[in-house]
Amino acid sequence: MLTALDKIFTREGLDPKTITLLVTKTLSQSPKMIEAITLQIFYPDKLSDILLKKIRAAINTCPVKRSLNEQIQIDIAFKTGEKFR
Repeated sequence: MLTALDKIFTREGLDPKTITLLVTKTLSQSPKMIEAITLQIFYPDKLSDILLKKIRAAINTCPVKRSLNEQIQIDIAFKTGEKFR
């Protein structure tokens, strides 16, 4: 996802270094394995709806995300106009 975001932001003339990610992993108890992943993507400036649509499409077609077990719950939130605190 980071690679895709980097390419999109660079192509659009935006600085990908200002993206902040917060990743949270939840493990199941038995057997011990990843149950859920929550990814919050922060970007300090507002982005156009068209650009957000491109970003969401890239996130949803990420080969790594598609390779994960379908039982893993994946929640992704893209937060523009917000800085990570």
